[in-house]
Amino acid sequence: MEKQEVISTLKVIIAQITETDIVWRLEGSANLSLQGIKTEVNDLDITTNKKGLEIFRELLNKYIIKDFFDTNINSHRLILNINNFEVDINCYNKLELNMFESIKIISIDNLNIPVLPIKESLKFYKIINRKNKISLIEEFLLKINKIN
Repeated sequence: MEKQEVISTLKVIIAQITETDIVWRLEGSANLSLQGIKTEVNDLDITTNKKGLEIFRELLNKYIIKDFFDTNINSHRLILNINNFEVDINCYNKLELNMFESIKIISIDNLNIPVLPIKESLKFYKIINRKNKISLIEEFLLKINKIN
């Protein structure tokens, strides 16, 4: 996905949930990419809580292609197709993965997008043991620390 495709997909999502009291955050490669890390984005990954899952399920119902509990990651998941892109919404049972207290808002194209900051993303990927993402983030942090 190109950056504009990520943003147009987020616009569809945010337009549906704007008037709600929902807690959510972008995660995954799209999160890293929007914060400046060069990485391929294949889909959008979103984390929410149980209430948020119900709101997404209700308001984005026409986009849902799969609604299930994933025992591999201990998460209830909604898989959506928006603008021909996959959106994966997770509600983790392992609460330490939510990290909602760490959310920051970034503004892109008049959208306020809740994201997990880079350093918190590193912690997240360490918890789930995603070595490729850990390396990618550590390299990025080393580069920006050299610049600063």
